[in-house]
Amino acid sequence: MAMPIPTEEDVLGWMTTLSNWGRWGSEDELGTLNLITPEKRVQAGRLVREGISVTCSRLIVPEIAADVTSIPPLHYMMNTGEAAPRRGPGGASDFMGLAFHGLTITHLDSLCHQFWDGQMYNGKPASLVTVQQKATEGPRRLRRLTCRRNRDSQRVSCYSSG
Repeated sequence: MAMPIPTEEDVLGWMTTLSNWGRWGSEDELGTLNLITPEKRVQAGRLVREGISVTCSRLIVPEIAADVTSIPPLHYMMNTGEAAPRRGPGGASDFMGLAFHGLTITHLDSLCHQFWDGQMYNGKPASLVTVQQKATEGPRRLRRLTCRRNRDSQRVSCYSSG
């Protein structure tokens, strides 16, 4: 049976009814990573036959550093939350110039890169994303992912441990 196409009102309603804002408190920075509980980590750990812990806590340092083996990362804001509409969608966009084959680049978080009604995740004002400060607000508590590879399917599963 075909699903009916949602109306604009339906979709706008989902922005509230399906939102996780406030689900883990007003200061939450992890979003649905909170679902990776200690119990879930134990369950995942029982599946491990070989494993490594990979840190995601490296800073993107915009100047020459001892562990930068090539061009240092570049970060420029093209659009920011300073001009986000008070109603409806908005967003920020960055230019990231990254040399991925060095020792300093791990990943980018995105909870601070999407806006709705002038806000980013958990009601933080979109205006916190600025030309001067860039996207400094957002998930900063994630520390490690524990990953495992299933030898049969070559699938990699990762679990937060921070």
